[in-house]
Amino acid sequence: MIASLKSLWSGATSEPWFRRANSARLAPDERERRFDAAKTTRLNRHQWPADQGATVNQDLELDLPTLRQRCFHEMCHNAFVEGAIATHVTDVVGPDGPVLEIDSQQQPDYAERLKRIYGDVAAVADAAGQHSLVELLQQDVRLLWWAGEFIDQLVDVDETQAVQGVTIRIHPVHPRRLKNPLTVGNGRTMMGIDRDRIGRPVTYYLEDFDTDQQTLAGRAGLAETAVPAAHIIHGFRELEPGQARGVPWLTPSLEAINDLRQCDKEILDAIRSAAYFGVMLYTEHHSAKYLEVNESVDMERRTIRSCPPGWKPEQMTPQQPTTPYLEYRMERQREIGRQANMPLMIVRLSSERHNYSSARFDGQRYDRGNKCLQAWLTRIKLQRLLKLIERQAQLAGTLPKTRPADLKVQWIWPVSPHVDPQKEANAWETLLRIGIVSEQDAAAAMGKNYETVVALRAAAKQLRQAAGLDEPAAAGEAAAGNAALTKEERGEVLQIVEDLLEDYSTRNVVEASLN
Repeated sequence: MIASLKSLWSGATSEPWFRRANSARLAPDERERRFDAAKTTRLNRHQWPADQGATVNQDLELDLPTLRQRCFHEMCHNAFVEGAIATHVTDVVGPDGPVLEIDSQQQPDYAERLKRIYGDVAAVADAAGQHSLVELLQQDVRLLWWAGEFIDQLVDVDETQAVQGVTIRIHPVHPRRLKNPLTVGNGRTMMGIDRDRIGRPVTYYLEDFDTDQQTLAGRAGLAETAVPAAHIIHGFRELEPGQARGVPWLTPSLEAINDLRQCDKEILDAIRSAAYFGVMLYTEHHSAKYLEVNESVDMERRTIRSCPPGWKPEQMTPQQPTTPYLEYRMERQREIGRQANMPLMIVRLSSERHNYSSARFDGQRYDRGNKCLQAWLTRIKLQRLLKLIERQAQLAGTLPKTRPADLKVQWIWPVSPHVDPQKEANAWETLLRIGIVSEQDAAAAMGKNYETVVALRAAAKQLRQAAGLDEPAAAGEAAAGNAALTKEERGEVLQIVEDLLEDYSTRNVVEASLN
């Protein structure tokens, strides 16, 4: 009985309930805090919003349409933003997209046929028949910047459009079409996604009527279609557990972009003002004739004019832009690409202030970020698409029913070329000579499948023997039967080698398992 009374008196802690209540009523400035960073004072009150503690879903439900609109506006009206996004799309996806390599020692025919089927379907991956898988991947990366997410609906086309028995296609969905329905079933629907009790997406509600399109399926506007989550590929950067929609990557940079625009306008206005007032008349003589302040005199170019007695002409010198402003402008531009680990030299497409070491270091961080994004796209989109293509091909009879146990799948993504290909090649040669890495590692670092490299070298050797050509000379040896190269010929050969090394270094390997 006494223990029960103590529990009611003190609650879950040893402190009486009325003391806790009084403590809760104290102003934030009057509380004793262990952490100084948690204090709110007169000087920092404006920095911290009053609605701290809300989830990202609660904030996005109100602000996502506005953020998307502003990010899209900046992408269309700011050359630096558009250029940074275009550069990132090119560096991640490249001109030809990822190359699929499939190997199997047990059933090489199975691997070759699956690779060929996947390539044929990827060439017509768009359900509308307008884009290949490469263009869809480029659009996905661009959407991440201004929309924060990409949504693909997996659909089946007619049998007449099947490719070797495969009818699966990708239908890109604009993110604004994902909205809450008028009637919600279980109360767990958040921004158009119905989820179960542990947060897994169950149903996506896609608006049938889009403001830029015709009414789909002949239905009235604002009607929603419930699409199972198994038919949706939804990609976004998750900031916290339970997040339902993506935040546009440009969101943290919007204020910096706006500040730069306003500053540029003010600086340009100052330059124009100095240019408008080409010559000013002033006097320090006490007996000079009085003139109205707003009075002006037109002066013809390339002529000598006289001034009133006691007055002197002086030309205004523009004071803008100043050197600190140019430094400030570059620092704020750095924020545009920071979300993608993009250094300033990539944002500005200028390495004028970089040397070899700094450019290589900045490029390495950027390349690593691109590799993470490529691996993520492989897991959530490419690997899933390949599984569906393989299953449909098996059901259609174009592939055997059983997959070989040793099937190895790799996506070779493009990466940025080396700053100095010759130095990178020398480094790999040294690592191979001392035995730290293998030839397979060297091939993978250059984006090559080692088995493919060996097969190509064997084929090249047979072609040389059939043509009666000598084998290439080893290091430090002269080729038998071949005359010594001149200086110009050695320069041409070196340039060819550097071009090949640069081409070989534009791939990144991402391995995946279909099991």
